[in-house]
Amino acid sequence: MVTGQHIGMTQTIQTPIGYKQLEALNKGVHRFALAQEASFAFCAGLNALPLTVSEFPVACHHYPIVFASPNGKDDFGAAVVTGLKTVQNLFCGTDGKWRANVYVPAYVRCYPFCLASIVEEGKTRLNKLVCIAKEAVVPGGLELFTESGDPTPLWREREKLLQEYENDTARTAEMCRTLKSMGLFKDFAIQATTPGKELINLAGMYRVDEAAIAQLGASQFRKLIEQGWLEKIYAHIISLRNFQALVDCS
Repeated sequence: MVTGQHIGMTQTIQTPIGYKQLEALNKGVHRFALAQEASFAFCAGLNALPLTVSEFPVACHHYPIVFASPNGKDDFGAAVVTGLKTVQNLFCGTDGKWRANVYVPAYVRCYPFCLASIVEEGKTRLNKLVCIAKEAVVPGGLELFTESGDPTPLWREREKLLQEYENDTARTAEMCRTLKSMGLFKDFAIQATTPGKELINLAGMYRVDEAAIAQLGASQFRKLIEQGWLEKIYAHIISLRNFQALVDCS
């Protein structure tokens, strides 16, 4: 879900999905950098977007929530499915506006900012870099920092969102590792015919296997409850009903 962006002889920025080119956030250069009106056009052609576990209870009312892995073996993550075709987002138009009265994932709301990982000599650095998408920088835009370099309320709000998203992402990874270790993931695909008679085949997704949950031991089941993950699991399972709505809109 990331691509590499070379920044030095041995350094590469891991660019989040949908972002094109990143710049390290600079108090001087980016003092006035944010557009008056938010645009989410960066993800208008993405049919899946990252989701954190804390968002499951709200997102499950609007999107199918699935799990994915680069190789099907490790590093599982959660995502909302926004379209059934390779280049399709049924919730965001090319004008950058999100569908009204629909939950906007935190990943989308963080844009154009992100906390980017830096790979140096093949190793990921512990500290991440606060970046802004170069294509979203607007000269003379909304003020992020004062003349003296202090953060404005606008930047404090964005910075808080970034940190919350980072913490929730780590929590999501923890949950995914646990679900995998318990053998709860099961791969699945969607096959359907749209109202326009187009055949849809979407694969490469994973869901929590309800039959496998029934086979868990008492200590494993207790862990899911104590961590608050059982609620999230059933939000995910319920959300899969939303695939039909995507089919109807395709």
